[in-house]
Formats: sequence, structure tokens, C-alpha cells
Amino acid sequence: MPTLSRDHIPLYVIGLGHALTHWFPSSFFLILPILAVQADLSYTQVGVLITMRGVTSAVVNLPGGALVDIVGRRGLIMALSLVWCGFPYFVLGLSTNYAVVLAASALMGIGNNAWHPAAISDLSERYPNNRGYALSIHALGANLGELLGPLVTGILVAVFFYAHVMMANLIPTLVLAALFFLWARGDASRRTTVSERLSTKAYWQGAKQLARNLGMILLSIVGGLRTMTQQGLSTFIPFYLMGLGMGPALVGVYLAVVQLAGLIASPISGILSDRIGRKPVVSGGMLATTVVVVLFANVSAIQIPGIDFTWIFVGVLSLLGFFLYALRPALQAWTMDLVPKEMGGSTVGVMFGVQALFSSIAPAVGGVLADSYGLLATFYFLAGTIVVANIIVMLIPDRLLVSAAEREGALARSAEPGRA
Repeated sequence: MPTLSRDHIPLYVIGLGHALTHWFPSSFFLILPILAVQADLSYTQVGVLITMRGVTSAVVNLPGGALVDIVGRRGLIMALSLVWCGFPYFVLGLSTNYAVVLAASALMGIGNNAWHPAAISDLSERYPNNRGYALSIHALGANLGELLGPLVTGILVAVFFYAHVMMANLIPTLVLAALFFLWARGDASRRTTVSERLSTKAYWQGAKQLARNLGMILLSIVGGLRTMTQQGLSTFIPFYLMGLGMGPALVGVYLAVVQLAGLIASPISGILSDRIGRKPVVSGGMLATTVVVVLFANVSAIQIPGIDFTWIFVGVLSLLGFFLYALRPALQAWTMDLVPKEMGGSTVGVMFGVQALFSSIAPAVGGVLADSYGLLATFYFLAGTIVVANIIVMLIPDRLLVSAAEREGALARSAEPGRA
């Protein structure tokens, strides 16, 4: 069990930075129903906004991962990612013109997703023996940002005009980015030396091996399907809640309930996956998520004698957040297990690129379904995506899931004198 020490300070600093990168997307989901009313947008147009962000994210992740492995300045890349995060949301506060909003949505995918290859590869290399735990703290940072984002934004939007709230968010972004940059400069022990960086030739040789790593690719697809579910739920749950007559502040509270459950689940999932293995945690979490998504779609029909409906609703949202977000650190650690550490940035680039590509599908398809058949159809579609992901996990042969460390150990043993 990891303990608190000076060695863990970078883990919590990077986790805090990750929280900031997720503050803005989660706030945007709460703003979306208000923006849709202001700009007279349909569900399909709303879905296209999130799809555009997903496409940009996919484009950024692949070269972003290569940049981390070749350049090696992970701290600098993380600091610049934080700087970028606030600007698209400032632009959103300036106009309700659909073209402007669409362009701002596309820009959102850059800062948030440029962060991951640098941060996750850094943590995976820094804490190799507690990788699941380290990535669970990183994921916990995301949950913290996603918890506080809608909660604080919902309260502010109930008092101030939403556009002013979006623009004001730029100020703490710049302050925290400057502080993170100063920390990154001081963390000299993690600066990649020239000798440690991959040459372009070595990188492409590694990239070819990565492309043949079928286990890593299949787990990236599983992660993409999980993110499809998460992105679709994040997009349309606020519309569902506001459709029930709830105001922004109350919607923010309910969205915070989902994230609070996820915040609790992340470290439990990471530590558990380090102890009992990645597959049981991932598969069990996906099965539970499927059941809870269907339960949420029909929550209005649930009645338990002696229990107020509000508590039933909070309970279902808590279960949804717990199982959905428990998957994230275990899946990330499992994928990183399969690749050599020098290709960590590129692996994260592929992993998050695939996730972004898949997640860009869910909002647009969900929007069309909601316009045509209602939001209930969208929720059933999202439950189906996580079912497909679980089927893939169950069908992946164990031989494709051998860790890089185990492969290197087997090669070393086979090279020993006297072994044929």
C-alpha cells in the first residue's frame, strides 16, 4: 500500500493539474443546455459540438504522444497544456453564433488532451511498482475537477450571466498554469536528458512495434467504447435533469454526486487492480455500468416504499459514477503494462486518440436519436456501447495481454547460458 512521502509530491501536483484540465469540460456540459436555449440549438447541433471537440482531441493525441517521446520535456508540455485550457471557454463567452461556438468547441480538445501523453507517461515511469495507484490518483484529479466544475459553475450561473462566468474562468487558469510551470522547472530530476530521448529513427522503430501490439490496440478500443458511454452521458444528463425542471445549481449538485462517487472509486480501482489484476476490475466494472445506465434510463419508474424518490435518484447517480469512473485507472494501467516505458508517451497518444475518436461518435449519434426518439433512446444506445466493450475484454486472448516486463524477463532468461 503506497504511503504519503516527499516522493509522492509530484504525483499530487500532477493530479492537481489534471483536475484543472477537467474543470472546463465538465463546466461546459452544465452550460450546454443554457447555451442551447440562447442559441436555439437542437440535440443534433449540440451533439455535433461535442463531436467536433472529440475529432480535434483525436488529432492532437497522436502527434502529442510522439512529441513527448522525442522531445522529452514533459513538465513544459504539461504547463503549456494548462495555459491553453482556458482560452476556448473565454471565446464561448463572447458569442452565441453557432460557427463561433463550433470553432471554440474544436479548440477545447487541444489543451485537455495534450496533457495526457506527458502526464501519464511521466507517472508510469516514475512509479512503476505502483502504477495502478499512481494513475488512480491522476484519475482522481480528473474526478475532482469534474466534481467541482459543474458544482461551482452551477452556483455561479444561478447568480451571474453564464457568458461572464465562462470568461472569468480564464483568470485562475493562467494563475495555476504559471504556478505549475514554476514547479515543472524546479523538478529537475525528471527532465529527460538528450541521451534518454528517442531519436526520430528509434521512435519510428518503436512505433512499428506499437502498431503490432494487438493487446494494446484492443484495450485502446475498449477504452474508446467506455469513453463513448461517458461522453454521451456527460452531454445528455444535464438536458435530462433540466427537462425535469431543475435549475443550474441543482443540476450542478447532481452532476457533482456522479463525480464524487467516481472520485471515491478511482483509488479503490487502482489499488485493487494492482493486487488482483486488471481484467477482473475492468470486466466487473463494465458489467455493473451497463446495468446502472439502464437503471438510470428508467429511474422515474423506480419506487421503494418508505424511501423518498430524491434519495433513489441520488443512489442511482452515485452507482453510475462509481462504476463508470472505476474503469478509467485500471484500463490505463493495463494498457501501459503492455508497452516498453520509452514508448509511454506514444502509447498514451494512441490510447487517448482512439478514445477521443470513439467519444466523438456518441454525442452526434445520441443527438440524432434524442431528436428522433427522445432521450431514453440515447441512454439505451450508450448502455449498448459498454456491453460491446465488455464482450471485447472477455474475448481478448491472455497471450496478447502479457506485460512488457514479463516479455523482457522471458527474453533475458532465454538468453542465459545453458538455455535453448
